[in-house]
Amino acid sequence: MGGEFWNFALGLTMRVENFMVKLEKLVVVDRQTTIQEASLKMVNSHVSSVVVASKVGDELHPEGLVSKTDVLKAVFVGGLSAADPVERIMSSNLVTITGDSERDEAAELIMKKKVHHLLVVSASGKLEGIVSAWDIAREVTLDGKAWPYNRSGFQ
Repeated sequence: MGGEFWNFALGLTMRVENFMVKLEKLVVVDRQTTIQEASLKMVNSHVSSVVVASKVGDELHPEGLVSKTDVLKAVFVGGLSAADPVERIMSSNLVTITGDSERDEAAELIMKKKVHHLLVVSASGKLEGIVSAWDIAREVTLDGKAWPYNRSGFQ
């Protein structure tokens, strides 16, 4: 039987915090980072987006998200300069979720809001990570392979 049955039968659920990209691995920039610098960070880190955040005390709070698509539209279609700050192109209507939310809730939110990324935040708005549609697809695939028992080599 598939992983979903066993998760239900055993009372297990896959929480976002178990598969999100955690803060330590996120690519984070500030509003004044140039589009070119943000693009280089995306390419060098092999990611499709960067989080724009500001420091509040010792915490990072998300302000925006810049994706590769945002860069292409801004620079190659919109005529902005790569030297412009990311604040000119960042998406600021952020869709967030908490780490204790279930994977299926995250999937529904991505579909409903028609986005590719969800920022994972604490109750106080502190940035904790990010989850993408690809992360959810990977988890669904692994779940079908008897989560959490067959996960070696996939992290």
